[in-house]
Amino acid sequence: MKLPALHHPLTKALRRLARGAALGAAVLLALPALALDIDLGGAAPYSVYVFEDLTGLVATPGRVAVGGNLTLGTASLGAGLAADQAGTATLLVRGNILGFNGPLQLGSAAGFGQYIGTKAASVPASLDLRKVTVLPVDFETDRVYLTALSEQLRDLPATGAVSASGSTLTLSGGNRPLEVFALTAAQAAAAQRVVMFNVAANAHIVLNLTADSVRRIGFGIDTSALAPWKGRVLFNAHDAETLQFNGLTLWGSVLATNACICTSTGALKGSAVVRKWTAAMTVDYVPFIPIP
Repeated sequence: MKLPALHHPLTKALRRLARGAALGAAVLLALPALALDIDLGGAAPYSVYVFEDLTGLVATPGRVAVGGNLTLGTASLGAGLAADQAGTATLLVRGNILGFNGPLQLGSAAGFGQYIGTKAASVPASLDLRKVTVLPVDFETDRVYLTALSEQLRDLPATGAVSASGSTLTLSGGNRPLEVFALTAAQAAAAQRVVMFNVAANAHIVLNLTADSVRRIGFGIDTSALAPWKGRVLFNAHDAETLQFNGLTLWGSVLATNACICTSTGALKGSAVVRKWTAAMTVDYVPFIPIP
């Protein structure tokens, strides 16, 4: 199985040339199929990477990047980061910081954030939030790239089968390095326990999710069986506009460039790349391990 190598050296050079240009997606999609390569690109260092506004996040021990405005109360950010990453911001905000009480950390030490817009007077002066003119991420270029990646993953043929029986949803793989499963919105919403069969211990797993008629995916499945593949699971919600959780823990990262994680509670054992976030959830520091 071949996937256009979005992070092949040639591709990286073309992305640099196309940075900031609307032609970036066409350049990427026109490349020949060189080798399998799945990488979250500029979003990879962040536990939560949001292209628009973010509100409601409870905590993440990782980094957060917000393309719009940030509105948080007390939310712990960055406690799981390594101390040797000093000099790198824990929080990036392209818009305004409308509310945030911290704490803002870099591991056990104090961390800092950067923002381009304005900072509300209610934000504690003790938080190290630095106004800048340029951030070290390019949200628009990353959105083009990651949307193209999501569409390419959507088009991968399934390597395994999905079957339901009673309270069990079985994912049967082909013992391949990359396993691809296709799940409908109804299967994702079912109150069933996921069981894995014939999936290699070091495999990467892509779960392509198809939204319902109103472009929504509500999660009800118990994905704890995916825990052994920590950092290697990617839920690709290519056509969803809304993702919803109800106290659920999802074992894996989420790629949903057009979706809002809205009015939800629970936890994510991975990272999230989404359009918007309005969820009272926690996100663990579990970066997605790229291929290769």
